[in-house]
Amino acid sequence: MPHCGVHSEQIDSSLVRKSLSRKPGHDRILVVISALLFYCGCYFAKSTLPLHIKGLNGSDAVVGRTIAVMSGAALATRWIAGALQDKYGSKPFMVGCSLCLACATLSYRFISSIPLLTVSAFFQGIALGGFATTAVAQIVGGIQSEIERTSALSLFSMSHLTAGAIAPWLALTMATHMETSTILGWATVGGLAAVLPALRVSSLPPKTEKHANTASSRPNVFRDKVFVGASLCYLVWAISYGAIYSFLPLFGQERGIINVGVFFTSFAMINLIGRVFVRHLVLRMGAARLINISSFLVIISMCLLSISRSPFHLAVAGVIYGLGSTGIYPCLAGIATGRGSGNTGMIVALFMSNFELGQMFGSIALGSIISRRGYPAIYRISAIAMFVGLLIFNRMAKPVVAANRETV
Repeated sequence: MPHCGVHSEQIDSSLVRKSLSRKPGHDRILVVISALLFYCGCYFAKSTLPLHIKGLNGSDAVVGRTIAVMSGAALATRWIAGALQDKYGSKPFMVGCSLCLACATLSYRFISSIPLLTVSAFFQGIALGGFATTAVAQIVGGIQSEIERTSALSLFSMSHLTAGAIAPWLALTMATHMETSTILGWATVGGLAAVLPALRVSSLPPKTEKHANTASSRPNVFRDKVFVGASLCYLVWAISYGAIYSFLPLFGQERGIINVGVFFTSFAMINLIGRVFVRHLVLRMGAARLINISSFLVIISMCLLSISRSPFHLAVAGVIYGLGSTGIYPCLAGIATGRGSGNTGMIVALFMSNFELGQMFGSIALGSIISRRGYPAIYRISAIAMFVGLLIFNRMAKPVVAANRETV
């Protein structure tokens, strides 16, 4: 019997080494391709949904609540998927969530009731939360170096950014020529296409005993000042992101700007180019300094966005926002996901859930502010929130991050 146990451990160890050895090449490419297709479908739907709700006589507050429901569903799903990913790997969740996105976006095509539309948005949130969490866990699992995690996350985020450059611009351009319900139906293609590469991903094997103690690792993460500081900074950045994707199309309508898609395209293209240089920038100046510079650029872009009155203004704001966002996600995520031992899926879920928290509470609060203060006010508030988040990061996380860099 002892011999059998040793043999079993050797087989498990061999499977782990084989899975991890495939990740840098084969699996990462498959995950990035699947994510690109998935996010194309997701952004296609998300950028059109506010216009569709307004077409059904929904108010700005209804738009905010619908986005909040989507974000809340994604938030809850992240925690569940993060825990289960540590047991079963990423593949089943990536496939299942892609199919869920396809079904949710297809249902928009046939729904004319806001309550039913909210139900579909709920399932789109489930798809987004489950897919994003498990895909990122697949990307960073097994990587010990903070710089290498940042580089891997920069690679993964290119799928997100490419989709963000193409899908909103295309969807909002199509919205000037056809019904929004038809455009929402087309988002189904992205979800279905994402299934194909996801099926070829080799899931990480279940955790071995040295990573099984989730009860002891989770509380340590919550008490970790670096993790908390990075998470809160990411949360307030998500407020600005939600203000853009939830309300910018409506802001453009009010200002008479024909196609606000120029913002999304300029933002995503600059951000995409910038991500190529993230590793070099982190090595040159350190993650903490890059986060500070990036945050100030986001603040400037939000202020500029609040006074925009033409496509040119939106394009410039998009460029600055793209430059600012270049370092925020990969650096904060690279710092935060390395603060726990094992339980990669759960740590990723805890960090990334701040994205939904920021969008959820931000959409509700900002949606209610619009009726009293107007659209420009929400972008000024987002700038203030980003400044507060930066102060928190510098207070809680920057000293430790800077000290770690000096010892490398």
